[in-house]
Amino acid sequence: MVLTFNLTLRYSVYETRVQFIPLKNEILYIQNYIEFEIIQTGDKLVLDFEIEGVNDNNLLIAPMLLIIFVENAFKYAKITRALKIFISIKLHVKDGWIYFSIINSHDLFPQYLTESDETSGVGLHHTLKRLRLIYGEDYDYKSSQENGSYNVELSLKVISI
Repeated sequence: MVLTFNLTLRYSVYETRVQFIPLKNEILYIQNYIEFEIIQTGDKLVLDFEIEGVNDNNLLIAPMLLIIFVENAFKYAKITRALKIFISIKLHVKDGWIYFSIINSHDLFPQYLTESDETSGVGLHHTLKRLRLIYGEDYDYKSSQENGSYNVELSLKVISI
């Protein structure tokens, strides 16, 4: 666990200084984050995590771009009334695009529906702004909430060396 924390900290401090990093590094960072969340949530978590088509070391992505969606999924799934929380994370590369989707349990306790949180949505807002600045028209973002789940779909044009 200490080694995983060290790798996560090293990534967030040193590897994010450049505009683009290997997609494999971003995925490893997300996997390390998920390991910490699994420790925290234990048996309550039902996780579906699938990665496909990320074989090319030259595939690049803006650093720390996907993690905000993963963090939000865990944050909001953990404050549901359900005995089990569900999170599905899928990423695949196909035809020059990175396809990322995340679905999480989303059934908030009543106090979370009425309380005002001034910081709520700031990370997502900044991430969407970064997407526009970095990828211009070469991305697509959709989110929806239905049937007790929150869904995010993000497509990014592949950047390669």
